[in-house]
Amino acid sequence: MPEEPAIPINLLNWLLALTPLAVLLILLVVLRWKAAQAGPAGYLVAAAIAVLFFRTPIQTLAIGTAKGFWDAVFILYIVWTALALYEVAKGGNVFEAFRVGVREFTPNRLVQFLAFGLVFVLFLQAAAGFGTPIAVVAPLLIGLGIRPLYAVSLALIGHVWGNSFGSLAISWLAMNLVVPVTEPTMTLVVAGVLLALGVLGSALTLTLAFGGRSALRDGWPLILVLVIIYGLGQLAIAPFVPELAALVPAALALGAIYWLGRRPRYQTQMAGDVRQEILI
Repeated sequence: MPEEPAIPINLLNWLLALTPLAVLLILLVVLRWKAAQAGPAGYLVAAAIAVLFFRTPIQTLAIGTAKGFWDAVFILYIVWTALALYEVAKGGNVFEAFRVGVREFTPNRLVQFLAFGLVFVLFLQAAAGFGTPIAVVAPLLIGLGIRPLYAVSLALIGHVWGNSFGSLAISWLAMNLVVPVTEPTMTLVVAGVLLALGVLGSALTLTLAFGGRSALRDGWPLILVLVIIYGLGQLAIAPFVPELAALVPAALALGAIYWLGRRPRYQTQMAGDVRQEILI
């Protein structure tokens, strides 16, 4: 049986493939549709483009749709668990206790900020993900006196690099279900190196946004230790157990920031002032 000709990669086909995602974003962000409405609409657009422009057989479309539903079941296991974790912790007033505890072990506002905005947010992303880190950490940052818009933005910056292996590496596992990875070990190593650069960028951005250069001078030992734990930890674990590549370094970082926060250097107020534009 002759092989079907490959679809040429050109600008038109690229734009056609992008159209369902663009439609989904417009419906969600611009028109404010609910996800339960925008999702089916995006699927119908994708199915129509597949059949009309890419000549996808109906049988192939049906199999792909069924596989998508089946793969979603395993992702929902993690989503439901994350939501349950959040509700249980919220009901037990865990987050308020954590906020009070951080203030008690160090008076340094930079350490308090990084404990929430870089360490705790990444632990939540590694263990749960799916919006839980932002829902939990943004109110904690507001409790430190940060404006709501900045609290959400800084929490997003702090956790974004942990998405690849967050939620127990669901992104990596989902990709393997759809796209065959010919050299998984090398792919994981390269991902670990790039993500190590990502966490460095996140840490520097958060510190500069919080207190400028004076905060960077005050917090560089803390940043260095956290970047080493996250970067090297993920690089070492990802090729062997990708599901734990974010979780183990995140757990180690929780212990590290507690230990560092108790050192004499961070038992005093930060050297400079917090940038006034981010404060309430």
